[in-house]
Amino acid sequence: MKERFIKIKTDAIPGALLSILLGVFLLIWPGVAISLLGEILAVGLILAGLFSLLGYAGKQGRSSYGVVFGVIALVIGIWMFARPYKLAELIPVILGLVVLVHGVRDLKMASSARENGDAGWWISFGLGVVSIVFGLICIVKAFSMAQMAFRLIGLMMLYDGISDMLIIRKTKQYSKKDPVDSDFREI
Repeated sequence: MKERFIKIKTDAIPGALLSILLGVFLLIWPGVAISLLGEILAVGLILAGLFSLLGYAGKQGRSSYGVVFGVIALVIGIWMFARPYKLAELIPVILGLVVLVHGVRDLKMASSARENGDAGWWISFGLGVVSIVFGLICIVKAFSMAQMAFRLIGLMMLYDGISDMLIIRKTKQYSKKDPVDSDFREI
């Protein structure tokens, strides 16, 4: 039993420390993390584009789709490498557009409720306005929203690492206790 706890501890400590380090990194430098992620994805696209073009050039009778894919992947990869934060901005913009459209729809439903004599139409109207404001914030402050999301992920990673270390410590205490000596008797 003691060996099992030692193995669990040995396996868990590196992951917990990595979670803590990654969490701190994301909390302190979310912009750097966003750029780094964008650059890694850009390099992947550039390599995919190059391999696709080289694969087309090396074999006769291949489809021209390989060239099209290769050129598109290469161009997007180079663009992303030059502007790695743009990918991170895209997600809040898309989500912001969804929330904005829902807010406009909510205003239309509030207007219909008012026309039909609903006394609580103003609640729907207010909720729609808030949705529109949130959508606009996501669109206008896209990079800030991405940084906030990375900080939140960093906070989660930090919690995960610290809680793992506390659990490892608690488990270590149990593994130090000697098991109770007893004789087994069948009843």
